[in-house]
Amino acid sequence: MLINQLGHIDELVVSGYHSSDCVKRVGETALNMGINVIIDLDLTDLFFSLYRHNEYFQKNQYVPKRYKEYMEQKLEQQGEKKEFIEQEFQKIYGNPIYGFYTEETSKLKK
Repeated sequence: MLINQLGHIDELVVSGYHSSDCVKRVGETALNMGINVIIDLDLTDLFFSLYRHNEYFQKNQYVPKRYKEYMEQKLEQQGEKKEFIEQEFQKIYGNPIYGFYTEETSKLKK
């Protein structure tokens, strides 16, 4: 198993391609093993769409709240209602590995 190759760790920041598939499974496995984990969405397959927006992307830190605000604003501009946006965001990113709904995981990468 990939995570076992890391040895004993307390915290893990996961990135890579397919944030909603492979990266998510690694994060969930680490979380189930008791590791404090967060997925850095800025460094997943979402990187290229985020990098084009210089007002969003900062290469020195990952702040989950900024990604959520960015996506909410983008969807509101497309005419989506706030209730629908929150419901869909919760469905996709509600797992604690994404760091949107817990304060503890957002402390990992500063």
